[in-house]
Amino acid sequence: MESIKEEIKRKIKDALKRKNVTLVAPMGWGKTTLAAEIADEFAREGLRVGYIAPTLTLVDKKWQDLWSKLDNVSIIATAGAGQLCARGYRHFPQRFCSRCQLRRLPPEGFNPPTALHYSWLKNNLPEDTCPYWVQESLLRRYRVLLGHYGRLRRFRDIDILIIDEIHEFLMPEIHQVDLVDLRERYEELDMSSVEALRESVEVLLVAHPEDEELWLLYDTLHMPITWLEDGIVYGAQLRDLPRGVRILGLTATPPPGWPPEGWELIEIRPEKRPRAYIYSRYEWRYDTLDEVEALYHLTEALSFAKRNCIDCRVAVFATSSRQQLFSNVIKERYDADVFDAWGKERIGVDLLDYDIAVILWPPLHIEVRRHLRAQGRDPDLIELTNAVQLSGRIRPDSDNGKIVVFAGRRFTRYVDYLSQFYEIRRI
Repeated sequence: MESIKEEIKRKIKDALKRKNVTLVAPMGWGKTTLAAEIADEFAREGLRVGYIAPTLTLVDKKWQDLWSKLDNVSIIATAGAGQLCARGYRHFPQRFCSRCQLRRLPPEGFNPPTALHYSWLKNNLPEDTCPYWVQESLLRRYRVLLGHYGRLRRFRDIDILIIDEIHEFLMPEIHQVDLVDLRERYEELDMSSVEALRESVEVLLVAHPEDEELWLLYDTLHMPITWLEDGIVYGAQLRDLPRGVRILGLTATPPPGWPPEGWELIEIRPEKRPRAYIYSRYEWRYDTLDEVEALYHLTEALSFAKRNCIDCRVAVFATSSRQQLFSNVIKERYDADVFDAWGKERIGVDLLDYDIAVILWPPLHIEVRRHLRAQGRDPDLIELTNAVQLSGRIRPDSDNGKIVVFAGRRFTRYVDYLSQFYEIRRI
């Protein structure tokens, strides 16, 4: 008699012959392990499989834990071009590759391992050879290609694409650059508007092409959505699901209304759901900037959480406009730390030392919301899905721990959705 996971694997492989598939299962159930086995089997059948995750950190972690242990398949874990030359050659960004003197092809007799990671290329190729371009020349040799979301356009001629944390693929990718240090070095930086800043950066790069931070700022300013707030530049990009390839999506928290039409959903319900509370006395909106009132309601939510878990540490997730205010007030009194509700740092890093998560409704900037609506997406549902994901970052080992407080009136509209993942109680 086949096990549950063998049955799920068979269902996924059969379904992928007809349509795209989403596997929804609780955190820690073994979604990536199952996906690796499926990739292995497809590769041995002669198909090429791509696997992508939101960040390079996640890919590396899963490589060490899982993918590098596969024995039956040729597999390469790739890294993207990044901002700068992999060898630090003259500190040039990789947009200057055409001027580079480094070799782009592997030396004669070069024989990479069957399971290859980009870091192996950096460590084993001669210093006069570029590991990034050698990686690109090797891609067609391998049956399974691994990388972060930004690498997808390099994965050509694949038959199956596995998207880990597929809900993240639908969310804005937000980058940020703090201008404090740059402003001290360059008085010419015009921070009166995004357009003025963009022009002043282009002028400075002519005189200082070696400045890495200037290039990073330049790239951020040329993203599709940009804004300037409290001395920080933000840039955001929106992604679309690829076409012309069968997709297996993995997630623990699908967005409301998922999957799209024509997809098959395979769902594993959790045996036990953690507790979660909805504190509904305040609405956390982007344009609600009454700091005194916001701080009062946050301390009320924190006090409730601490009463239910003595000597517990608290992780508060807030947007950039709130972080400084909250950090200064609640750190000592509540043994709480404030984390960014958006940006790369929120993805793929578990907070194992925390027992309580307080999630303020994490509103997107108005510019991002406008672009999402123009694409026919509902920003509220994206914000809601992100809130549920943030709560999953605290994963204490003990059973006495995890408490989630959704602090915001808007959460009350989505009790049915939240009840999929938590035992919901209102306060």
